[in-house]
Amino acid sequence: MRNRIEERRAVIQRQIKLLEESGTDHLNLVDRDARMMKIEGRVVFGYHAQVVVDGDSGLIVGADVVNQETDEGLLVKQIDRVKETLGAVSAYPVADGGYFSREELWKAEERGYRVVVPIRDKHWAEGEIKQIGDERKKGEMGYKGTIETAKG
Repeated sequence: MRNRIEERRAVIQRQIKLLEESGTDHLNLVDRDARMMKIEGRVVFGYHAQVVVDGDSGLIVGADVVNQETDEGLLVKQIDRVKETLGAVSAYPVADGGYFSREELWKAEERGYRVVVPIRDKHWAEGEIKQIGDERKKGEMGYKGTIETAKG
């Protein structure tokens, strides 16, 4: 009996170590790269597919599978991949609101991409953050670039 308890304790300690090393608060022991994701109201372990489609032809021009739970922070990576593969990108890449982040808009502008994404930030949508040149170096909150926005 004592051996079984010690064996179980050792297994649990190994699992705790794996969890700490994973950098997340959850761990799938069968597939350690899988992450918990909310899908259709349920939480499951899985991956997140990224697909870039050419709007004119409907052809898939880029694809990726990541273990990140959201689209945030992946916009420029996807556009860069398309540019690397095809040698060019759309004049105005369009993405859904899940890709919205100030940091990604900064990166996009630095690379010359004029992206179109819905605004998820309440302060932007209400015009509280003014677009008066790039003031990131001053440590202010908000994107201050030249992206034009439309309120709807």
